[in-house]
Amino acid sequence: MLELLRGRHRLMTIRGSVAIVFALLAFFAWPEDADWVVQFAVLIAYLLAEGVFALLFAFGGKEAPALDRVLFALPGFLLLAGITLTAASFAITPLISLFGVVIVSAGWPIINGIGQALVAVRVKDLYCRIGFAISGTLSIVVGVLVMNVSTEQASLWTLLAWYALVSGLIFVALGVRFSRRGR
Repeated sequence: MLELLRGRHRLMTIRGSVAIVFALLAFFAWPEDADWVVQFAVLIAYLLAEGVFALLFAFGGKEAPALDRVLFALPGFLLLAGITLTAASFAITPLISLFGVVIVSAGWPIINGIGQALVAVRVKDLYCRIGFAISGTLSIVVGVLVMNVSTEQASLWTLLAWYALVSGLIFVALGVRFSRRGR
């Protein structure tokens, strides 16, 4: 597993930074009465970036075993497929696409969390094990909360912003950790 993580510290740091920027935008850039289409577009952009980063992380090098790659690639593939279906449904009616965003926002963290929990079991470095375990647990909890939260846009928006902030900080910390270890 460390073979996959080595040399990708910049990607981890950028992925975490994108999540932090999304969280800060969600908290400070838009008031609660902002148009939901703008929030929808920003959320889709963030989720798209997460999916692309997951795939880049999984397939960025050739030195890792297939199982390790799958743990990172599967959530990315599912997230990008969900975004594609949601964007296609937006052409039909925006209300259906909003429902799609809720489903993608709930399913992706759960699958991502399971993958990160499995990464935590497989990685040997204690610091990385703790980081992935916390991030994986947080992802699963957020996915369950999104499924159970009332579909008010403000509560969903706030919950996903907090998730992005905490997971972003974890990924930045892991990226810094790997950059200091000399890859």
